[in-house]
Amino acid sequence: MVFKNFFNNKKEKNNIVLAPQKSEPKTRLEELEAEIIEPKIKETPRQKTNKIKSSLRQFLITCIGVGIPIGFLYIANLPYTAIRRPVNNHAPILLLPSQIVVENNFKKALNLTEQAEQLIDNATDFPDLELGAQRLAEGKIYLDRIPIIAQNELMGYGGGSRGFFRSSFSGSRFMNMRRKVGELEAKVFQGNNARVTLDRLETELTAIKTQYQNSNSDTEKRQIIQQWRTMLNEFNLISNATFAGTIAQQKLVAHQADFEDVVGFSANNERALTFMATAQDFANLAQGRSQSPPYTVREWSEIESLWQNAINELGNIPSTDLEGYRQANRFIVQYEDNLRQVRLNKERENEALSYLQNAENMINNYRRNSINLDDSPNNVNRRIVQIQEIIDTLKKVEQNTTSYSSAQDLIGYAENQISSLTSQ
Repeated sequence: MVFKNFFNNKKEKNNIVLAPQKSEPKTRLEELEAEIIEPKIKETPRQKTNKIKSSLRQFLITCIGVGIPIGFLYIANLPYTAIRRPVNNHAPILLLPSQIVVENNFKKALNLTEQAEQLIDNATDFPDLELGAQRLAEGKIYLDRIPIIAQNELMGYGGGSRGFFRSSFSGSRFMNMRRKVGELEAKVFQGNNARVTLDRLETELTAIKTQYQNSNSDTEKRQIIQQWRTMLNEFNLISNATFAGTIAQQKLVAHQADFEDVVGFSANNERALTFMATAQDFANLAQGRSQSPPYTVREWSEIESLWQNAINELGNIPSTDLEGYRQANRFIVQYEDNLRQVRLNKERENEALSYLQNAENMINNYRRNSINLDDSPNNVNRRIVQIQEIIDTLKKVEQNTTSYSSAQDLIGYAENQISSLTSQ
C-alpha cells in the first residue's frame, strides 16, 4: 500500500514535470530575472532638475570659452586705426583673418575689373558690353568690401611694423582700381545712352521710310524728307568714343544709300530748294535790318553774319545738282555784293567812332593844358591852334554813322570857342 502510494506520488510528480508550461509564469520569471540583473534606478524630480542645470552650465561655459576668443579676434580685425595699430605692433598674427579677406576681395575685384575693361574697350557686339557691365558691377562689390583706411594700418606694412602677412594689395593699386572702375562706369553709362539713341533712330527711320512710301501728298513727302535727313544727321551726333557710335557710322552709310534709293532725284531737288529757302530767309532778315542806318559796329556785325549765313546755305548745294547749283551761284553773287557793302559800312562806323574818341581825348588834353595859361596873345594863338586840330579831327567823321551827330555838336562848340578867343 505504501509502495503504491509512493508510486502514485512519484507518478504525479512526473506528470507535473512533464506537463506543458504556461507562458505567463515564464514571462514573470524573466521580468524578475531582469530586475535582479539590472535594477532600475528611479530618479527624483530634484535629480532631474540638477542634471538639466549641470548640462546648461557646461553649455554656457563652453560658449563663453569659445565666444570670448572669437569676439576678441573679431574686434581686433575691425577696420579702425586705434584698434589695429597696437594689435599690429604686438600681435600681428591676430590680423591675419581680415588681411586674408582683403587679399581675396582685392584679387577678385582685380580679376573682374580686368575682364570688364577688356570687354568694354574691345567690344565686338552689344552683348560684350552687357557682360562687361556685369563683370564691372561684380568687381565693384568686392572692391567696396575693402575698407578705405591707410594701407599700413590695414595690411600691417610700414616702418617699424611687425606685419605678419604680405600680399599683392597696396594703397596705390587700390586707388588706381577705384579710379579705373569709375572711368569704366562712365563709359558704360555713355555707351548705354548712345545705344538708346541708336535704337531710337533705327526705329524712327523704319517708321518714316514706311510713312514716305505710303504717302500720296507732295507736301507731306517734303516734310518727311526733311525729317528723314534730320535723323540721318543725328547719327553723327552719337559719340565715336562709344561702341554704339562706331556702329552708328557703319549704319549711316547704309541708311544714306537707302535714302537715295527710296527718295531719289526728288530728294536732291528738295534739298536744293530747302537750302535756297533757308538762304532767302537769312537774306530777308539782313535786308530788313539794313533799312534804317546808321548802326553801331555790333549791329553791322550782326547784319554781316546774316548775309554770310545766307551764302553758306547756298554753298551746301552740291555741284552735281546742275540746276540748283546754277541758281545758287546767281544768288551768291548778289549776296556777296551786299556783304561787301555791309563790311564797308561797318568799317566806316568803326573809323568814325575812332575819330570821335580821338577828338574827345584831344579836348580833355586841351582843358588840362589851358587851366594854368593866361590870356597872353601867344597862349591865345596856341589855344586856337589846338581847337582847330580838334575840329579837323571831328570833320573826318562821315555821315550815316552813329558818331556823326556828336561830332557836329563838338564842332559847333569848338568854333564858338575860337570866335570867343579871337574877339579878346
